[in-house]
Amino acid sequence: MTVEIRQLIIRAVAEPASERREAQDTAPPPPARVAAVDRDAIVTECVRKVLRTLARRRER
Repeated sequence: MTVEIRQLIIRAVAEPASERREAQDTAPPPPARVAAVDRDAIVTECVRKVLRTLARRRER
């Protein structure tokens, strides 16, 4: 089964190296529990969208 990407948006912000190092030093590390919950939510949403797409194709 193929997947078609109709739109791709890439955004980037360029910073001098000195500012990037300062930002890394002051940013707190993300909690592992929150990251796992977010990942589970993303996976769940992706599965729902794929199943919805498959159901639409079966209707045709």
